Amino acid sequence: APERKTPQQLDQQAGVLKDIAAICRAHGLQMNLHNHTYEVQDGEYELSETLKRFADVKLGPDLDWLTRAGVDPADFLKRHGERVVFLHLRDNLDGHWVEGVGDGSMDFSAIRDLVEQVGSVEHAVVELAWEAGFEPTRPLRETLKLSREHIRETMGW
Repeated sequence: APERKTPQQLDQQAGVLKDIAAICRAHGLQMNLHNHTYEVQDGEYELSETLKRFADVKLGPDLDWLTRAGVDPADFLKRHGERVVFLHLRDNLDGHWVEGVGDGSMDFSAIRDLVEQVGSVEHAVVELAWEAGFEPTRPLRETLKLSREHIRETMGW
């Protein structure tokens, strides 16, 4: 929505999400909500309103989108940890995406510690994205390999 969603829009959105969750359950899948910046900006308004309407929904936060929205990923995991079943792992430096995970400033060791405390994260994925005009310095295959190695070293996965 171009503006803050209305209660009616949020009600409708929650209804659709519940329908999607039912379809997922019928097929043995666990639905989770992925975030971009707008769901967690403005004091996490949209996410908070969604959670009020769909209390048992699981989360799959993108740690970098949290950072870009001004939300500390560690604090988010502390507050919502029992709901988090999936993580999108991406790295950045000074608010810009970097070539690969491990090339930026995200503290994956601290994230690992929180994930271990929470104990609900079942899956994670390395997700690479680059700013418009970015020119890679190495082949994608190498960047993916280095990213995977960094996650294994810092998170033990």
